[in-house]
Amino acid sequence: STSEMVAFSNSVPQFQSLGCQVVGVSRDSPMVLQDWMQDPMMEEKKNTSVKFPIISCMSLDSENFGLLQAVGIPLDNGYPIPTIIITDKMNKIRYVASFNTSIARSVEETLRVISAIKMVDNAGGSQFAPADWDRTQPVISNTKDGVIKYYQEKYMGR
Repeated sequence: STSEMVAFSNSVPQFQSLGCQVVGVSRDSPMVLQDWMQDPMMEEKKNTSVKFPIISCMSLDSENFGLLQAVGIPLDNGYPIPTIIITDKMNKIRYVASFNTSIARSVEETLRVISAIKMVDNAGGSQFAPADWDRTQPVISNTKDGVIKYYQEKYMGR
């Protein structure tokens, strides 16, 4: 959607600060994408220039048995539903989230997931992120004692 495009575009500096590049992929033609960029709704939004590349891949459909089907992205009327895929520097898929077409994707949640992946990687697997974790919260040490300590402190106040 236009509002998502603007939100992700305005957040490109935050993604870059995490060492990430934002790329959009659309099944629409380059002309449709160009027209979309000229849409009056885009002009009404603050800072409307799109600050990340958008790739036109018109073969994104049920006949294309590539990445989309390999990671199990659901199809709606033969076309993939909106999905966020996060890969690491080795092009390993680390996170996939597919969304109902009427539910917008969240920039904040995407940044949170990237931060969690980076934290786990930087810790070499010795720590992991609990549910709803953000950078200001404690992490869990990846040991039996570390898990027990985390949950005791969180739920028992010890």
